[in-house]
Amino acid sequence: MIIAMRENELAVCYAPFALPYAEIKFNIGYRKDGVIDLFEEGLTNELIMKRFSEPMDCCRYCHNDSIAWQQSSEKILDLLKTWSY
Repeated sequence: MIIAMRENELAVCYAPFALPYAEIKFNIGYRKDGVIDLFEEGLTNELIMKRFSEPMDCCRYCHNDSIAWQQSSEKILDLLKTWSY
């Protein structure tokens, strides 16, 4: 399992942290869920693992296909820069 972290929040992937920017750029509906605030009252290791085992709302945007990861080309990196501010 890969864990993504941003500030004081954890998620099982980067999508919950990236989708708010896509929501602004592409006007898509997005509901933030599946993110665990490390300062949440009563948070335990067992609760974190339970939440990580449940699919997030944003999982519907991803494929179940296996993708061979590789370094991105310059063309793709230039395209991704247009997503940022």
